[in-house]
Amino acid sequence: MATAGTGGRWPVVDRMVALAPTETWEQNCVEEPNVYWDGTRWVMLYSGGWANERLGWATASTLDGPWVKQGVFASGGLRPSSGRSCILFDQGQMYVYYDGQVCHGPDITSMGAASTALAVDNVTIDRVTNASVIKDGATYRMIFDGKAPGGTYWKSGYATATSPDGPFTIQQFPLDLGVVMDGGPCLNRVGPVFQLWWHGGVGNLPNDIYHSWSSDCLTWHNESGPRIVRTFPQEYDQVADPFYVRDPASGGYLFWSAMNNIGPGSPAASIMRSLNMTINP
Repeated sequence: MATAGTGGRWPVVDRMVALAPTETWEQNCVEEPNVYWDGTRWVMLYSGGWANERLGWATASTLDGPWVKQGVFASGGLRPSSGRSCILFDQGQMYVYYDGQVCHGPDITSMGAASTALAVDNVTIDRVTNASVIKDGATYRMIFDGKAPGGTYWKSGYATATSPDGPFTIQQFPLDLGVVMDGGPCLNRVGPVFQLWWHGGVGNLPNDIYHSWSSDCLTWHNESGPRIVRTFPQEYDQVADPFYVRDPASGGYLFWSAMNNIGPGSPAASIMRSLNMTINP
């Protein structure tokens, strides 16, 4: 389970903007962070733009930044879409999952062609995005966002595969996370326990960030109430798309999107981060 702070909230320390929109192609919107250590530096993949998004990438020497943008990710033909990316390192390859697709290569600058990882069947789901994938022994486990045909709200589902390229087979959709809309999953495993960070709410907006845990990825137990709630002006209607990463030297960090879709002023999105997000199995 997770260690909560005062009032059941996370002990949010040093909450700050990690990455803000500055490039024309980002259209005043950067969101959906994915952060990893490549052996020499921290790398962040993020989404930029509205509707038909593209993936950008930035680098930093520490999780505290500053993050230096490196341009648009050469994505191996991943189609423009909306949603977060996911990175998996396996068998000497870097796999990037995005909008039901996957591409891989030796590093972020050398990716092969994209292929389908999780196909829509137009029966269970007709849309898929926001996949989070981990390797668990010989099984690749994916939590994803999907919409049922004719559905109003995004919901999370669970799929598995025996290869990082897929095909992934849906094991359960939707998952029962106890809210009307849920999505933006980040899946990890700490010891024998699967940990899931996600955003949700009573409808598509507004959203806060929640945490759940499971022994099998099918039945999830929720901490009561949201872990991160909207606080800053740029978080007018959403804190979303959480991504947890741990630096052995400085502890756990949570990155997330801060969204202003319906508030005063121009629509905008930035990437926030907080440290000391402690997770215990």
